[in-house]
Amino acid sequence: MTEPTSETAQNGYDVAGPYALGALTEEQRAAFDAHLEVSRASVDEVLAVLPVAHRLAYTAPPRTVPPNLRERTLKAATGSAPSPAPTPAAGRAPKIPAVRPPAGSAPRGGRRWPLVAALLVAVVAAVGLGGFARQQASYARALQENLDEANRRATMAELDVAAARREAMAAGRRAAVLTAPDTQEIVLGNQPNAPDARARVFWSAAEGVVFTASGMPPLAPGQSYHLWLVPDASPVSGGELPLDEEGRIAAVVTLPEGVTEPVPMAVTAEPAGGGSTPTGTVFLLGRPAA
Repeated sequence: MTEPTSETAQNGYDVAGPYALGALTEEQRAAFDAHLEVSRASVDEVLAVLPVAHRLAYTAPPRTVPPNLRERTLKAATGSAPSPAPTPAAGRAPKIPAVRPPAGSAPRGGRRWPLVAALLVAVVAAVGLGGFARQQASYARALQENLDEANRRATMAELDVAAARREAMAAGRRAAVLTAPDTQEIVLGNQPNAPDARARVFWSAAEGVVFTASGMPPLAPGQSYHLWLVPDASPVSGGELPLDEEGRIAAVVTLPEGVTEPVPMAVTAEPAGGGSTPTGTVFLLGRPAA
């Protein structure tokens, strides 16, 4: 292996450009090849220059070769114009005289091939780098999609956990009311528009109030069931009652201010969100035992 010269080793960045363009002599190229084996920085510099060399192949505009370029070039090199080609005999193909370069000059293709080879290397490298860039972009997109999916699943899991905790807390509160020693049971009678409905209210001064029902008819979109407490002539809201797909209701009731004892109750259908007074159809009615 040819050892890198001190000049090549010290000026690796300066040599990288001519190396990528194929402008070094064979000796300089061999020395720089050896230098590349021990210098990662010079390798990176050559890889950075190769795409530029690739683009240079397309920047030069096309030129038409002058018809007398050969004669002028030979005259400048030899000092005399070339002899005119002899007229070929009839039936014979013309013989093209061989043109020999002056002594000590390099062959015509000698200076061209390094550049062509460098351009080919640049094209291959550019294509390879382009493919690598596309591959990395594909990996990045796939990684981002996986990350988004993982975040979505994590968010859904958090929502599920939060919903499960709320349901567990509500179930615990219902259980506390149902098992409290002071709990009173109030049966609500169904009306003709809810023939299969069965409803009860469990009232505990210590633990709270729970409303349960089954067989409730489905409602039109935009409507919900609403509980009303009637301590006197003016009903007050006991809140919306969530209905599941099976027509069942199980809700912890938040008592309005001033209501501390069991009172008559009614369930009506109201616009979602409810209002301050009942306006819809009555489905259930009930009052505590005397």
